[in-house]
Amino acid sequence: MSETADQIAARLGVALCPGVAVTRVPRGATGLPQPVWDGKELVIEGYKDYLKRSLAAQARANRIGFRDRARAPVVDAKAALLARIAEMVSLGHDRPAIAGEVGLSVPSLVALAHWNKITLPPPGPRKSRAKPVGAPAVAVSRGGRPRGTGCPAVAARRAQVRDMWAAGRTGPEIAAALGVSLSVAQNDVSRMRRAGLLDVAGVAA
Repeated sequence: MSETADQIAARLGVALCPGVAVTRVPRGATGLPQPVWDGKELVIEGYKDYLKRSLAAQARANRIGFRDRARAPVVDAKAALLARIAEMVSLGHDRPAIAGEVGLSVPSLVALAHWNKITLPPPGPRKSRAKPVGAPAVAVSRGGRPRGTGCPAVAARRAQVRDMWAAGRTGPEIAAALGVSLSVAQNDVSRMRRAGLLDVAGVAA
């Protein structure tokens, strides 16, 4: 029984666009166009037109999508950030508190406020780096160990080195007695010599 295009569309429950032709394909065959040799290459009939229509439809969809994105409301993150900074300034917060709230460093906050004409509160007093009066100056080596005569442990060791040196002990004997390396004992002797605490002959000054 032969069916028309309208009957097939009604049986399948689909809408038939005007001008659409329905082709009945025998079982085991394909309804897709097959490539043919045109003397130069294999071509599919109507493929170039189909590709052109597809590209045009894709370009149209891209234009519509870009237009819709352009019309969408844009959240101005910078304006919100500046508004928050201005609000915290009006509430009397200091610079570190404002910087911590908005997630910026204090120098970045100062630069941002400067370029956007926001008056920040004056910076707080700087921390004094002066050493307390009378505090011993303890030098620290690269390994984090104290060194120098300002360290009580070093001063006590050098006093022992001074006494042993005055008693005529040699450098290796002093190092073995104190449980330090020979270079440490020699360094103590050298420093005390330069400080005038030992003479060249090994007699305590």
